[in-house]
This record gives sequence, structure tokens and C-alpha cells, in this order.
Amino acid sequence: MLANDDVAEVRAETTVAAAPAVVFDALTKPSLLGRWFADRAEVSLRPGGSLEIVRDGRSASGHILDVVIPRRLLIAWDAVQESPVVFPGSELEFFVSAADGGSRVQAVLWKVPGSHADAYSAELSAQLARLAALRLFAL
Repeated sequence: MLANDDVAEVRAETTVAAAPAVVFDALTKPSLLGRWFADRAEVSLRPGGSLEIVRDGRSASGHILDVVIPRRLLIAWDAVQESPVVFPGSELEFFVSAADGGSRVQAVLWKVPGSHADAYSAELSAQLARLAALRLFAL
């Protein structure tokens, strides 16, 4: 985690026992996102496409800045929203690569307040732990 008084960059990673393409689906398909990241999700998987999630009855919206299937996904959360689910104006980036035992997933949360970096770090780590615990298709 990198932080200063104003903004922070929060990082987390995990290994998932599934092929990169299967793991990438878990990052982008609403039915799978609903099992680890949000209660409900809608995704238009293309640069400029929209992303909407609902977690614990609270919603957040954003858009896809970049996508390289099945390796990279960059999401920008809309700056004009009042959401306790995400920090408005932050960006969330996922990297997926092959690793022993499956796939390595790295997540970076950009542009969050430095004063809240520890809380965002804990939440990001918990989300990736839920992803790693999913029973996805075998390699």
C-alpha cells in the first residue's frame, strides 16, 4: 500500500485454482460477480461500457476504462455518486496471469483517500479471498 496525506494506492493479490480465462469470467460476468464481489451486478464489457453493482442494498456505478481479455480490467467508479460501496472517483484494476496451481490475480485500487487506505486495503483483501474460495471450473 502506498499512501500520502491525500490519496492512496491499495494493492492485494491471491491465487485462484482455475485457468486465467475462467478467473477473468469471475471478474466480468454478473452471475459470478454476484458470488464474491457484489450481491448483484450489470456489466457491459467493453471500453466505455457501464458497470453497476449492488452490495448490501447499496449501489455504485462506474465504467470500463480498459479491458484486455483475459488479462486486465480497469474500472473507474463514477465521481458523482454518494456510495458507501466504493469511493467515488477511484479506479480499480485487475491483472490475471497464469501461475502454479491456477491463476494469479492482482488488484490495485487507485485514488482513495489516504486516511481510509487501511479500510480499503482490508476490504480489497477480503474480496480477493472470497474470489479465491469460489469453486470455479478446474484447470
